[in-house]
Amino acid sequence: MHILICEPGRTGGLMVAMLRRAGHSATAAECGADLIHLATTINHDVILFDPSLPDMSGVAAIRALRHRGVISPICLLSSHSDAETRITALTLGADDFIRSPINGRELTARLIALARRAAGHATSVAAFGDLAVNLADHHLKIVAWRQETRRFRRPGGEFGRPPRFTGGQRGSADGD
Repeated sequence: MHILICEPGRTGGLMVAMLRRAGHSATAAECGADLIHLATTINHDVILFDPSLPDMSGVAAIRALRHRGVISPICLLSSHSDAETRITALTLGADDFIRSPINGRELTARLIALARRAAGHATSVAAFGDLAVNLADHHLKIVAWRQETRRFRRPGGEFGRPPRFTGGQRGSADGD
């Protein structure tokens, strides 16, 4: 998951480090203008920022991001905000507003959930036939294993095994 963060001061660097340790890619923006530039030029799974940006309000940043067609989920994180600010931010296009301080693992879980829902998944596991992919930790699992014998038609009407590929060279197991 790739996360864009704009959090003033040392907190932003700590958040980037925490998310990277958790296996995610994180980019830090220094101000609202950088946030808007990075969000409109690089696709991010989630955008996280403090509504008290050094050069603009969080509401102005949300308006600018949505006006420019950014569809990534936006999550605001603040220790001091009134209900009216939170309601306005959510109405204008923010997807979540988290009051800090917050546990790092909870923040990571919330960001994963936002990205998962934005991708159209209600759960972290997507199943495709016999395969299951955990979208949170990117693990692939074979749900059921069936040994099937299939016969393939070869040119000329002959039936047999499909060709095998060995050693990076093309060739079948029976020498064709």
